[in-house]
Amino acid sequence: MAILPIIYLFLMLLLFVAALTLMWRNAYAINEMLNNPVDVRTKTKHPEMKEVKYGDRLMTINFSDQFKDPMYKALDDRITELEEQKDDDEDEDDDGDIIVRI
Repeated sequence: MAILPIIYLFLMLLLFVAALTLMWRNAYAINEMLNNPVDVRTKTKHPEMKEVKYGDRLMTINFSDQFKDPMYKALDDRITELEEQKDDDEDEDDDGDIIVRI
């Protein structure tokens, strides 16, 4: 019966050594990757991008009001009008009357 604790302790020691080995290999691999970084920039440009220099603007969008559609303007005015009516209707209901049933 004294052999079971010895086998148990031997297996625990073996697992402990295996865990430390895995941690050591992982730390070693991470340090190796940090010492030899990979260049993620591309070396060649696309043929259509050869004339474009770094920092050039490719596309811009203008969100100014001068290009609004008249239908959009009418819809926006109608929404504003309905919101104002809703605010006015809510103000009329605030007279404080409570219905009490006895």
